Amino acid sequence: MPPLLKGDAMKKASAVIGAGWGDEGKGRVTSALAYSHDLVVRHNGGSQAAHTVVYEGEKHVFGHFGSGTMQGIPTFLSKYFIVNPIIFMRELKSLEKYKPKVFMHKDALVTIPFDMMLNQLAEKARGDNKHGSCGLGINETVTRSERCEPVRVGELAESMRNNTTGILTTRLALYLKSRAIELGVGAGIDKVMFSDETENIFVQFAKDIEAMFKNVEIVDDTILCIFDNVLFEGAQGLLLDEHHGQFPYVTRSSTGITNVKKILEDFPDVPLTVYYVTRQYSTRHGAGPFPTEIPNEGLYPEWNDSTNGNNEWQGYLRYGTLDVDSLLKHIALDSEEGYDVECKLVITCMDQSSGDYHYTRNGTVHTCKTNKFLDRMLEYFNMDIATTCSPETTGGLEFIRFTDQCPECGAQLRNKTLQEGGGVECPKSDCDYWFCY
Repeated sequence: MPPLLKGDAMKKASAVIGAGWGDEGKGRVTSALAYSHDLVVRHNGGSQAAHTVVYEGEKHVFGHFGSGTMQGIPTFLSKYFIVNPIIFMRELKSLEKYKPKVFMHKDALVTIPFDMMLNQLAEKARGDNKHGSCGLGINETVTRSERCEPVRVGELAESMRNNTTGILTTRLALYLKSRAIELGVGAGIDKVMFSDETENIFVQFAKDIEAMFKNVEIVDDTILCIFDNVLFEGAQGLLLDEHHGQFPYVTRSSTGITNVKKILEDFPDVPLTVYYVTRQYSTRHGAGPFPTEIPNEGLYPEWNDSTNGNNEWQGYLRYGTLDVDSLLKHIALDSEEGYDVECKLVITCMDQSSGDYHYTRNGTVHTCKTNKFLDRMLEYFNMDIATTCSPETTGGLEFIRFTDQCPECGAQLRNKTLQEGGGVECPKSDCDYWFCY
């Protein structure tokens, strides 16, 4: 990246990071924050994001596009994002009326159909020992890129212009065969690699590539210079990070602020605020350890999630109590990696309870009402906390924070900021002060 000119750099950066195994409500939070930003950057993962947003009565589950798209906020797919042309075009068609603007980094990796085929063959072959993959070829894209032939956006666009888009080179064919044998699906890849169905898939793949490049602008990180307020939208969650999660039940990306920090290296003076997101309970979609899991949704009969229903690859969405110890550990691990950040916690799905909230602390399950639950979260995390409802509803974020002492009696105030001009009474019964904002 060339040196930045004075005055050309961004002024503010924010990041939305999942604090669990994904499905925390990052799309809902990104959409709520988008109004004060002018660009959404996808900085990890790929089309498997599944971020649900309801905006002006319209619901969309975002994969490639930033969750501010429906508000007219452009998206930048960074070099740490994995592009899938087939799914990109499918999603674009459902967003056409919003005329989304997309910038795509020239060095972003591209998933090819063979990546998805290998992924799906291997996951099926694992039977009851599945890794929890989405079947979209994310791990296989990264593995192929490391061992064989990476396909990157800029190079692919250039080859399209020169009519040299032969994907299946001799080297790639040999790699696919050896990789399939390694995964225990050698016979399976033989059946699909040169089938008529596969040929038809690649014909459509070529069409999707061509159409995709007509709808994006290929750039590098200098694109960030023209935006003042940038919002980084993470995918998956801290517990699925390839460096900190429990292998093999992880995703092949850095799910915290690692990539955000790398992108911001050329903007050292830009303040970064990180919103770590969790539901008011824990979820996991797919296989893997889940210490606070509750069989049969035992504590919350009201639970419902239409986006994360039962599917072939990950099965049913699993539920458990909010794991406070895990949140504290992984947020601290992520936020202390050498970058000065302001941290906030966002608790979603507050509407999915009849009034009792359950969380696990030091191995013990605690149950309490709304006010006590939020009071304890403030005590444990010692940072500003925002609450919001489930992704399939509308509304913004409501902040709860530690405040200054009461000007009248000196009592420590802990209160909600509702709307401009709102306020709360001093908690001391013998003090009549009304603390306003």
